[in-house]
Amino acid sequence: LMPNTALDTAEVFAEIEGVDNLVSTEKGLFCSSGNTLLRFGRGETAHETIDTFPAEISAMAGGKGMLAIGIEGQGVVIRGGPHDGRVFGGVGEKGPDYPTSLAFLDANTLLVTQGSDRNPAANWRRDLMEKGRRGSLWKLDLAQGTASQVLSDLAWASGIALTGSQKIYLTESWRHRVLSVDLSTGKSEVVLEHLPAYPARITPAVDAGFWLSFY
Repeated sequence: LMPNTALDTAEVFAEIEGVDNLVSTEKGLFCSSGNTLLRFGRGETAHETIDTFPAEISAMAGGKGMLAIGIEGQGVVIRGGPHDGRVFGGVGEKGPDYPTSLAFLDANTLLVTQGSDRNPAANWRRDLMEKGRRGSLWKLDLAQGTASQVLSDLAWASGIALTGSQKIYLTESWRHRVLSVDLSTGKSEVVLEHLPAYPARITPAVDAGFWLSFY
């Protein structure tokens, strides 16, 4: 965590109020702005509005021809591909209501972290002050439309990274650590701890290693 000016001197690609949740797909670059889904075409700096939702977009992930979108208090919806229209969580549906990060394990499986089953992703500061331990990790079967909880009692789960196997990395923010989780057994172990800040999103880097962000 050495100081640098990389963010300060980076080229500005576009200016969008409340921009969040960048996802690169074969159809272009998607991002969110509040409850609005936006898309940039390849090589373009102008964006178009794709859809709007009844609540803020809290997380997104891209799969083959699919986009998974987490909506505050509404769960997860699938847009495009063979599972278009699937909904998990929300009123009357089993699944995470407050997604904080998403990742496609394969074409039929989506992994979801939920920071808390009570506090929306935007209220992470409240959950921190409450010393929340109500986070969870979910596995969604897109073909069958079923949701199963892999882990619970997490201190704000907020990031997932795939490793190419049934083991994934998961960030547990309020405990300042990153876990390795075996999806086949549900067992977890600490791989990074005593971090000097609250770890959030984590994603594989292009060549090797991972990018880890902090609140």
